[in-house]
This record gives sequence, structure tokens and C-alpha cells, in this order.
Amino acid sequence: MKNIEELSKKSHQHIRINKNYKTLPAAHTHVMPLLITELLSSGANYPIFLTKDEQTGAYVCIALLGFSENENLYLHQGEWQASHIPLTIARQPFHINPENQTVYIDIDSPWVDKKQGELIFLEDGELSPYMEAVMEDLSKIHSGAKETQAFINTLSENDLIESIELSITFDDKSSEKLNGLYTINRQKLATLPSEQLIKLHQSGTLEGAYIMLNSVEHVKSLVARKNKSLSE
Repeated sequence: MKNIEELSKKSHQHIRINKNYKTLPAAHTHVMPLLITELLSSGANYPIFLTKDEQTGAYVCIALLGFSENENLYLHQGEWQASHIPLTIARQPFHINPENQTVYIDIDSPWVDKKQGELIFLEDGELSPYMEAVMEDLSKIHSGAKETQAFINTLSENDLIESIELSITFDDKSSEKLNGLYTINRQKLATLPSEQLIKLHQSGTLEGAYIMLNSVEHVKSLVARKNKSLSE
């Protein structure tokens, strides 16, 4: 249960953030939402797909972190082993109100500490360098939501989204089948008329589409992580 408070110098000057992904329930998931603003960095680390929101049916851009519920193969002894951590999780335990950009903190988060970790405010009441970086992440989340939806809408309008099924067999002969994932139809993308391709290039959608397509290669490294975890 979250206990959300508006961030303030008066109430939170001596609060620290002690990051340990092992203790953070939100980090123990096999999919993580992504924003278009972090697609390039994410594509260098994770397989990227689209999935559908269970309630609305709308497409959501995600990084695949594991093959089963609550499995994050990028976590090891509380550390996140990737050069980029998705903003959705990196900004924890802070939240931003998109209406007025007010920043809130989940005071009951396991990362909130009074003895160890990064200070939110300095002694003079100014934001710490750590918190300034978090504020940048929150700003990216605020601005990136609409851009991400526009990117997905453009893919859909150009009929470039197709379903994909992942059937994986691991070294111990166990297997997993993942349904409900979507990727870019490479053939349709390659055969689009030049006018459409130019528009997709100008909007940045073309670059994003190829980042997604190329990121699927990371499924191989994800399988390797799984096999390593099975042997430990």
C-alpha cells in the first residue's frame, strides 16, 4: 500500500533513498513499460515489444525482463545489471502529477531510509545532485507519455504491428511460451511507399521501429541469463 506525500524540504530534508532492487516489489516483474524517449538506451539492453493493457486494450511499449511472472533476469543480489534502467522504475519512490507537475514521494517505499542512501535535500535545503537527476527522469516521464502514445498510434495507423509468439526451451529442458506480444512487421515496413517512409522518418517513428526490430536479438541474451540462473 502506497503512502504518498507531497515532497517538501520541511518534511523530507533528512530522508535518504537506499536503492536495493531486491527489496522493491515493482522491480520483480517480467515486463516493464518504456517511453519513446528511452527507446534507444533500452534497445541496447532489452528486447522491446508491444503488449496490450488488460483493461483498455491499448498498446503499451515494454521491455521484456524475464519469461515468467515476477521474473526479472536483470536483477542480481539487489543490483540491476544493465546500462539503462527503465524510467518507470528508476524514478522510484517518486511520482509526478501530470496536471501540475507536483512531485510526490511514497514514504512507505522500502527504499525510504533515515540512515543510509542518497539524500534528497542538502543541508542548505537545495536538491541534492541525486534528486536533481531524479527530477530529470520525472520530467522525461511527464513529457514522454504523449510522445510514446503518438509513436504507437503511428505504427498502428500504418498497419505495422504484428503479433509474435516466443517459444523457448532452456538448458534444463523446461520451456516457456509467451503470448500477447507484438512487434514490427519488417516486410510491411520495407515495402511502404517512399512518401510514407519519409513521413515516418521525419516523425522519428522509423528510427523507433528499427530499434524495436533490432532489439529482438536480445531475446538470445535473455535466454542465456535464464540458463545461467538455472545452473546456479
